[in-house]
Amino acid sequence: MDLWKIHDNIINRAKTRTYDSLKHQNHHIIPKHENENSEDIVPLTFKEHYIIHLIRYKLGFGLGNYKAYLLLRNWKNTEKYSEFLKEISQLGATSYHTKYKERDPEKYYESQKNAGIRGGQTSYIKQLGFFSLSEEQKSAGRKKGNETVVNNKLGMFSDEYREKHRKTLFKKISVGGIIYNSMKEVSEKYSICASSVTYRANSSSLTWINWFYVEKENCNE
Repeated sequence: MDLWKIHDNIINRAKTRTYDSLKHQNHHIIPKHENENSEDIVPLTFKEHYIIHLIRYKLGFGLGNYKAYLLLRNWKNTEKYSEFLKEISQLGATSYHTKYKERDPEKYYESQKNAGIRGGQTSYIKQLGFFSLSEEQKSAGRKKGNETVVNNKLGMFSDEYREKHRKTLFKKISVGGIIYNSMKEVSEKYSICASSVTYRANSSSLTWINWFYVEKENCNE
């Protein structure tokens, strides 16, 4: 199926016909969300309008076209309105997180961690969400959450996190002027767990000033 051909046929047909403004909708040939300076418009029927946006989405012209398609398809259907809003929200969130994560992974993870901490603190103080449940409900929720995380390889069980953790294990660490080749060496030397090594190496406390990573991204590939 030649989507460009279908797209151009609809637009060219709309340019040459007479129309009833009550039965047609104005469409920017290049949608505003693709180009704010777009001024050329054509009259399209309701069906043509949502088809054009769906075609442009499939041709790779952005999520805005899919949002427009859904809006045009569901705007009269009040029963599906909440479902439509949920889908739009999920699409937008997925698109945002994907782009942010690709653009600056380190900043993305830091932002997510801080957001989680702030949200958790607020929920605890105000006894909202999880903290408003009974102990029995909390226990069941924790069990279900753990199963979901493990089964779907999320968070610390994801391949991405495991690879990042593997690299951390092999970073060189300086302790009191002595350089160790891995976190394991330091753990065995001082009889502490890996998380304690990480804490000390990242700490800004004067107590651990002599603990630090020699090369931030050093790793045995």
